[in-house]
Parts: sequence; C-alpha cells; structure tokens
Amino acid sequence: MFARYKGYKFKDFKKAPDPHEARPVEPAQTGLRREIKSQEIKETYFAMAFHIPGVMDTDTYAIDMLASILADGVSSRLYRKLKIEEQLVHSISAYPMSLKEPGLFLINGRLDAANFERALTEILFEIKKLGQAGPDPDEMERSRTGLESGFVYSRETMEGIAMKLGYFETTAGDYLYEKKYLEGINAVTDDDVRRVVERYFAEKNMTVTILHPEEETVGMDAIETSVRGLAVELGLKAGDIIHPARVALTGKKVSPGIFEVIYLLGGKRAAERLSDAADRWADESPHSPTRIAAPAETPPARGG
Repeated sequence: MFARYKGYKFKDFKKAPDPHEARPVEPAQTGLRREIKSQEIKETYFAMAFHIPGVMDTDTYAIDMLASILADGVSSRLYRKLKIEEQLVHSISAYPMSLKEPGLFLINGRLDAANFERALTEILFEIKKLGQAGPDPDEMERSRTGLESGFVYSRETMEGIAMKLGYFETTAGDYLYEKKYLEGINAVTDDDVRRVVERYFAEKNMTVTILHPEEETVGMDAIETSVRGLAVELGLKAGDIIHPARVALTGKKVSPGIFEVIYLLGGKRAAERLSDAADRWADESPHSPTRIAAPAETPPARGG
C-alpha cells in the first residue's frame, strides 16, 4: 500500500544529490586501548568496544546474531555466566552500533569494584570460546527468533514503523531493507559467527573504558619491563613468573596476555590480587612458585 501511495504521490520526485562530504577514514587500531576515570561512586562501570564494519557489510548479520547470543535475555552467555552463575555483575549488555559508516560493538556492565578483573576475564573467555567452538544450534535458533521478533513488535505502532523505515532509508539507503536483512539473518551459520569473532574481536581491536571508585593507572610497557627484569634478576625464565601470575590474576591457565591483564586491572588492584594469591599458596604448599622471590634465609611460612 505504501509503495502504491509513493508511486502516486511522489511519481515526479527526483532524488537530490547526497549533501554529505566524504569524511576521513579512521586509521586501523593496532593495539589495546584503555581509559580509566574515577568519581565518588560505589560501583564500577565499564564498556568494551570493538570496531565493526558499516551496516551494509554482509558480516552485519553474523555480528547481530553474536550480540544476541552473548547478552540477549537470561539464557544468553554473558548474562548466564556473569550474573546468574558467578554473580559478578549487576548488569551486562552487548549490542552493535551499526552505522552507515564503520561502527562499534559494545559490551557494557555495572559491578562491584572487587569483581572487575574476574568479570573482564570471563567476558573475554566467553568470546574466545565462541570463536573456537561456535554457538550451539539452540543458541542460533533463539538468536534468529529474537531478531525476527523485534521486527514484528516494531509493527505494532506507527512510531515503530516510522523509526524502522527511517533507519533503513538513512543507513542502508533502502526503506525496504528489512526483507534483505531477514534473509541475511536466516543464512547465518555457526561458522559465520566464529569467523566474525576471529576477525573483529582480537585484543588489538579492543578499547576498554572504566569508571572506578578510585583511579588506578599503570603503563603496559613498564609492566613488561618490570616482569622480565625481575626474571633476569632471579635467574629465571619470564614464563616462570608469567604463568603463576596468570593463574593468580585470572584463575585460568589460559587467558589474554598477562601484561594486558595487569594493564587493564591497574597496578594497585593487580598487586593486591597477586599478594592474596601468594599468601594462599604459601599456606597450601612450601614449594609454591610464588615464593621464588623470597630470600634464601627467609623461614618457611609455617613452622615445623
């Protein structure tokens, strides 16, 4: 009906030239970035951003499904893992800011400051798992159903229809883009989801912003220099320090690079976590690798 009305009312309408001037292309990001701020607050707020292509790129379909799998509803991976099972966050969300030009995939959360390091590690771990094993069939089906339902609900009001048509016309250049989009969503495979994770969700493509109750800053180059310098001073390989530190900071044997983890946590928070782990391991075993820095004459943590 709208198409018929358009043909009658606007049959002599001629499209004007696009008045927008071409903007400079943003240089590719080549390394992890972070921004830390502090305020008089009681909780920590964070956002993780990954560069993604514009809405007309065919990867958009798999990226939208990935967002749904990660954080759409109580059965989504991040909500289930971080909020229900581990109880690390008060809220968690993920969504792609798909624009006419390249946009961002955003993961936002609110949590207690003490849980930030674990939450960040779990988020990256869940993304990595999706990139390696892919989503299961039930997740793919729920994601498709959820995305399709959004279009159905948008038709319930004139406002919803107008917003959808306006978005598609201004970003995709076609107010009837819905049909093509739904066809693209239905064609997405688990391999497509794995591929976009590998392509867009590398650490070098990530920016993290953190609003802490207190400010903490530490340089990544200084962290690596200090760790490797300590290894040389003690006559050890760097891995003899890095591997126990990784377990202490993240609770996992495999994680993002240890220097990046310390960089994101901040020096004070990382030092506190390492100290707590050293105390625990000293109580559990007199041969713990965390005691390698202790002077030879230092007595064992336990008498005997």
